[in-house]
Amino acid sequence: MKRYARILSLLLTAALFLVLFNGCSAKQTEGETTGPVTFRLSLVTAIDDPITIAAKEFAANVSERTEGRVTVEVYPANQLGDATAVFDEIIRGTIDMAYANPSDNYQPDIYLSYLPCLVTRYEDMPAVFGRDGYLFQETNKLYEQLGLKFLGYGTVGFLGIGAAKPILDEKNEIIPGALIRTSSDLLSKLTMEGLGFHVSTMPYVDVFSGLQTGIIDGWLGGNPSINYLSFRDVINYFYYYKIIIENYHFFCNENNFNKMSKEDQEILLECANDMLEQSYQDAQRLDEQYLQELSDFGINVVEFSDEFLADMAASVRENVWPQIAADKYSAELIENLEKSLMELQ
Repeated sequence: MKRYARILSLLLTAALFLVLFNGCSAKQTEGETTGPVTFRLSLVTAIDDPITIAAKEFAANVSERTEGRVTVEVYPANQLGDATAVFDEIIRGTIDMAYANPSDNYQPDIYLSYLPCLVTRYEDMPAVFGRDGYLFQETNKLYEQLGLKFLGYGTVGFLGIGAAKPILDEKNEIIPGALIRTSSDLLSKLTMEGLGFHVSTMPYVDVFSGLQTGIIDGWLGGNPSINYLSFRDVINYFYYYKIIIENYHFFCNENNFNKMSKEDQEILLECANDMLEQSYQDAQRLDEQYLQELSDFGINVVEFSDEFLADMAASVRENVWPQIAADKYSAELIENLEKSLMELQ
C-alpha cells in the first residue's frame, strides 16, 4: 500500500512539474520574443500625404535595423477605421499602433497638446513637445493608464483663419461682427471668443458653402495647405495666426509593444523619434510652401510679428486657459504646463 502511495506521489509531483514548466514557458516575459513581430499601423492621412510617406520610411527603417524581426504594415486613409474607432481597438490590442489625432474619450487631458497658443514658433517645438518636456511626461502617464505606449508627437502645421472678406482692420484689430466658424470642441470655440470674434460651429462639410454664400466670414481649423487645396476658390484672405499647432500622437498597445525584445524596442523608439522630430521641419516647410501658393493664387496672406503673436499667446493663456480648465480638463496640469513654458523662456 505504501508502495502504491509512493508511486502516486511521484506521479503527482511529475504532473505538477509539467504543468508549472508549461505555464512558465507559455508566459512571455516583458521584452522577450519567440519570433518575428508584425505591427499594423493606422494613419488618417492620404496615401500621398507627407506624413504617410514618412510613416512608410519609418517602417522600412524598423525592418532594416531589426534585420526583419519587426515588421510595420502601414494602413493610410483610415483603412482600419477612423481615429476614434482605432483608438478603441488599440486599447483592446486588435490594432497595434496609430499615428493620428488624439481621442479624449478616456483621458481628456491627452488632448491638451491642442491647447491654443501652446507654441507659436516652430523653433519651440522640440522643447515643448520633446520627450524631456513636461507635456510629454504627463501625457505618457495618461497613456500608460490606458495600457498604451506613447511614442511621441508629430507636427502637421499651424492653424490660421481662411476668410472670404477682411476680419481685421489695418491695425490688426478685429472688425466688429466678424463671424468665424470653429469646430465644436471647447478649445477652438473659447479661443475665438476670447480673442473677440463671433463664433459659429457649423459642420465642416458646410464650411465651403458657408464661405461662398457669406453665412460665415472665415473659418479656423486649417493650416495653409488645407486652405489652399480645399478652400482657395472661396477665400480671399488667409490670416496666419498660429493659434493652434495641429499635431498627431504616435502610440501603440503596450502588451503588443512588449512582444519585442528590449533591443528591438529601443530600435523602434529611435526610429519613431527620428520620424517625429523630422515632422517639425516638414510641417514648417509645407506651411511656407503653401503660404506662397496662396499668395501666388491671389489670396492676401497676412502674417504677424513675433511680438504680436507673443502678446496674443500671453492673453490666451491668461484668459482662455482657465476657461478650458474649468470644463473637463485638469486645471493643475494646465497650470503646471504654463509654468514649464515660462521656464523655457
